[in-house]
Amino acid sequence: MKLVILIFGTPGVGKTTLANLLAKKLQLEHIELLEVVEKYGYFLGYDVFRDALIIDEYKVTNYLEEKTKSGSSFCYSGVEIFMDPSLVNLVLVLHCEGRVLRKRLKARGYSSEKIEENIAAENLGIVEGIVKDHYPPDKVFTLDTTDATPQETLKSALNIINEVISFKI
Repeated sequence: MKLVILIFGTPGVGKTTLANLLAKKLQLEHIELLEVVEKYGYFLGYDVFRDALIIDEYKVTNYLEEKTKSGSSFCYSGVEIFMDPSLVNLVLVLHCEGRVLRKRLKARGYSSEKIEENIAAENLGIVEGIVKDHYPPDKVFTLDTTDATPQETLKSALNIINEVISFKI
């Protein structure tokens, strides 16, 4: 069975950590957005204000959809990419409370402005709202990583996978 899992959330919520654990456990390829963007040049420029690449979402989406159509199973982590929902088995949106997210982002060396911007996005549910506008509700699930260990988050994700798409682990 082909398995395509998308993992979204603001920086610092645990997307890459969970994707790595899921990929290892389920023997999936982990596709991390920035690696794809940098490897294939899927960016339009650089946003100096946000200190980030301006991603060519069309090219990234096309890349992921082509991988899916060719039969690949994978776990994607990164910013919201709007693939054809029929090609996706499951979308996980990770959430983390500001008190913990602030510590995580500070440890990564984020500027105060970027920290506050990401905490505001978390508090307003920006990522979850955008994702729920595109993907059907039966495919979108939210996991709170605030006080969870990576292994606890993995266990929660595996429970969802087992219940929702009957993928036996």
